[in-house]
Amino acid sequence: MKKIVLCIFVILGFSETSLAYTSCPNQTLTKVFSDSVNTYLGTGGLNGIIRKTTTVDYQTMVSIALAAKISGTPVEIRYKRDGVICGSAAWNEEISGVGV
Repeated sequence: MKKIVLCIFVILGFSETSLAYTSCPNQTLTKVFSDSVNTYLGTGGLNGIIRKTTTVDYQTMVSIALAAKISGTPVEIRYKRDGVICGSAAWNEEISGVGV
């Protein structure tokens, strides 16, 4: 019985950290540029990176970002790491989602 309770706590602990992310709504893109491997999004303060090698929805996120940049529509950017400060001047925060 003790093993079952311990397993439940371990599973719950890992599942909570796997869902950790930071969502920054109403971000206006000031830059969208890419190199041979990654695409970078700039919001004037915080800048993020969409890694082509690790992101399943790479093309979708880049398409949404480009459309939002062209039209001037604010986007919601979801950063992979928890605790990202949306207004900070940082580079290379990994992006896990982009939405309108």
